[in-house]
Amino acid sequence: MEKEGFNFFAKPFEEKQKAELAKPFGYGCKNIGFKGDTGEVEYLLLNTNTLSVAERSKTISTDPANFRQVLPPFIFL
Repeated sequence: MEKEGFNFFAKPFEEKQKAELAKPFGYGCKNIGFKGDTGEVEYLLLNTNTLSVAERSKTISTDPANFRQVLPPFIFL
């Protein structure tokens, strides 16, 4: 999962946006922090619905089958 996450977040911004903007699920990017400790955080929220994960994985990974395979088993219960 960590490798797939690194691969996703290493993509250009335009590619990450194809995973759809978080509403609430999808890709998100926000500025965070106060008083000089500012930064940016990126995140990817997935619905635990297997059909949703299968569809979204097509835009998240260059190998969607591998991406689904490395997800924790509880997602597919």
